[in-house]
Amino acid sequence: MPTTFHDIPPQRPATPLLDSLEDTAQLRALDESQLGELANELRAFLLWSVGQTGGHFGAGLGVIELTIALHYVYNTPDDRLLWDVGHQAYRTRSSPGAANRWPACAERRSCRLPAAQ
Repeated sequence: MPTTFHDIPPQRPATPLLDSLEDTAQLRALDESQLGELANELRAFLLWSVGQTGGHFGAGLGVIELTIALHYVYNTPDDRLLWDVGHQAYRTRSSPGAANRWPACAERRSCRLPAAQ
């Protein structure tokens, strides 16, 4: 069940599950029962990070579960994801291994994904 937020968190929320993931292979190793908690942590992190730097988060909030499901089912980054709107990709950019870089990316209004190999 998604967590309901009434305010933007003033401090960085505790995100132990999100913080424990360094790559999408670790996300795929999670038990399905943990995916809801991961979505809640991503949602809290998104609201906090946008609250720090400004911006909008509607598209990102709308695709949190979808993003997790795609990374869980497909072998990313070998299987590539293509988003039609850059704002939806923010959740991918905050996913495993990228969450700690997010505030700097948002401040610059740019967060480049690694080049395809």
